Amino acid sequence: MFMALGLIIFRYRSLEKTLPDLPPMPVPAASSAESAARGTDANVQDSVLQEQREEQTALQEIEQPAEPAMAEAEADVTSALLEKRNIGFSFRHSKAKKVQIIGDFNNWVPQPLKKGKNYIWKITLRLAPGEYAYNFVVDGKPIRDPYNQKICNAGRGFTNSYLKVNPAR
Repeated sequence: MFMALGLIIFRYRSLEKTLPDLPPMPVPAASSAESAARGTDANVQDSVLQEQREEQTALQEIEQPAEPAMAEAEADVTSALLEKRNIGFSFRHSKAKKVQIIGDFNNWVPQPLKKGKNYIWKITLRLAPGEYAYNFVVDGKPIRDPYNQKICNAGRGFTNSYLKVNPAR
């Protein structure tokens, strides 16, 4: 019974989203004399209309807004999922003149890394939680991250390093 009610609510809400806002149809009130004159078919019609009104009232009662505590908890979870994290990338190459990084996180537009001590090229990027394919570009040639054994195919014509950024806890 609860599943049937849930299905009704689901369909009602999905229809409500797809249909434009229409004013409710007026239902003429019939007097008992008119109902008697129309016969039993009118009585059946009146009872069906009454049932529809009761069902609509029940659905409206169910659609009450969530309690504030529940809404705040959902907002906290959503903000944690959308919170960006600092992710450091490093690449060691003694003979490289220019090192860049490309990936899903920057639409495959090269970003330069800065050369530090001991020929280590570094960059820190703020990334939202998710899964990313990336590569380093060393003097114009794409190279997978030698410190990351996870690879994937992003449809770019070469294999890529794979990175999964988890939500902050």
